[in-house]
Amino acid sequence: MKKLAIVLLVSFCFTTGYAQLAFGIKAGANISNVAGSDASGTSSLLGFNAGEFLKIPILFKYSVAGVYVESGPQAGILMTAKAKALGETADDKNTFYAADWAWVFGAGVKIPMTPISVDARYNLGMANIINETENNGNTLNGSFQIGVMINLFTAPVR
Repeated sequence: MKKLAIVLLVSFCFTTGYAQLAFGIKAGANISNVAGSDASGTSSLLGFNAGEFLKIPILFKYSVAGVYVESGPQAGILMTAKAKALGETADDKNTFYAADWAWVFGAGVKIPMTPISVDARYNLGMANIINETENNGNTLNGSFQIGVMINLFTAPVR
């Protein structure tokens, strides 16, 4: 945890001089899975993401001529969990921790002379997601995302 705090602080200090505050909307597709010693019998899940974004210097981002790579921490919150068996669906939210941590690796391109960007990311789960006292294994989230972002507002941070 201490190392993560140092990395965040250094990333923040390094990028603050070049930071811009940006707000916009985004949408895309996810392919999610779980991996680890307790993840047998699982399969990938195709999903959709949509929402708003607010850019602050948490992810380290390096950009040249509109093409960028980025990396950094990501926090996640469990919204829903359902178990399916024998044609029945049940709420399974108590089986999992409500919070999740991941490390993001991404790349993208801003389309010249437009407010539109296209990006791809992989979110590598860093924390066990199973909330069971007898669980000695490790089950981690993983998610590949591809999306389109439309920047609605940009202002320099001073």
